[in-house]
Amino acid sequence: MVLSSALWMYENGSVAWALEGPSQGADIHLVFIVLAITFGVLGTLWFLKSRLSTETPNYEYFRVGLNCCTYAACAITMHMLNKSLAVTLKEPSLISISQMVVAVAFFATIQGKDLLAADKWVVLTWCIVPCFFAGMLISSFYSYEYISLSMLTITRNLMPLIVLPTEMVCMPAESKPKTNMMIWLGLATMLAGAILYGGNLDISMLGVIFSVANMAIAVCDRLLQRYLLTNNCKSLPSGVCSILNNGVAIIPSFIMASLAQEFAHAAKEGAESWLNPEVLFILLVSGFVGMGVGYYGMEAQRDISATSLFVLQNVSKVGVVLLGIFVFGDSLKSGLANLGLLMSLGGSALYGHSQMKIQEEQKNEKAKLLKEGEKATA
Repeated sequence: MVLSSALWMYENGSVAWALEGPSQGADIHLVFIVLAITFGVLGTLWFLKSRLSTETPNYEYFRVGLNCCTYAACAITMHMLNKSLAVTLKEPSLISISQMVVAVAFFATIQGKDLLAADKWVVLTWCIVPCFFAGMLISSFYSYEYISLSMLTITRNLMPLIVLPTEMVCMPAESKPKTNMMIWLGLATMLAGAILYGGNLDISMLGVIFSVANMAIAVCDRLLQRYLLTNNCKSLPSGVCSILNNGVAIIPSFIMASLAQEFAHAAKEGAESWLNPEVLFILLVSGFVGMGVGYYGMEAQRDISATSLFVLQNVSKVGVVLLGIFVFGDSLKSGLANLGLLMSLGGSALYGHSQMKIQEEQKNEKAKLLKEGEKATA
């Protein structure tokens, strides 16, 4: 509803301050060059790994490092692909549907039997999640279309400002997140950086609205999934969840595409882009890269510590910003805006580091209490 209302206001000119227009696109051949170099190098490394024996010295370090590099590469290039598609095709719902079809085809092939064997009431309960999943994906494409990758990174860094208060209000007392001065300092730094960046560049406010809506929907999606996976739907395999998320989400995405008249636009003004083999190839690749983000993200979580994963995710944010600058021409003209960008990235790093320290302290405290309990029993 928020998306369709905002789009209607934009198309009818009632949002005067949003008339900067869509964000700058990239030369599609430059996108191909980045993909070729990135995945060409990764493909070579994976080929070398396949030729090595598990007895090779430092084999395990090489394997873990390659998993982490692949995750970072997929996470970074996914932003580039989505941004390129959003600006080129300009039909967020149809792009989302296309990626969902690729994901459903893949996961149904490997875990379709699990879906058929799953409890029907559990599956039906989970079907509320795809509605949020569709809204999250579509709103992200609207954000890609109207704001730069740098601004999108800054906006998403502000998600803890929504997540933290929400969890403190909604979660039971024993599960509420702990905070300290460094966490609040990190949040304040991210917020100040966002204001400084946005105040010194021409930003599409419509894009910011979509980005904020995307964050709000993402928070609801995350909290809902967390609740269901620990209660009503804890027996549902992850692959089945992925099939349902992408398969059922096609329905609300189709409705949104109809309301926004994307089918008519794709058949007329956008027909040339939708029939362009290069664009269709990028669309197909984006579906597989998106699955790569999920798969190698889980592999990285198994192989490395939370601290190392946090560092990897922050490096990925820097990579996204660099792609925004060199591929999409994000502005570097304002010194204050650049300072705001650095403050946002720095505040995000401080917030994440402080969260991990609290979690580590809680883990140590539980271990200490457990040892004391074992001694008392003995």
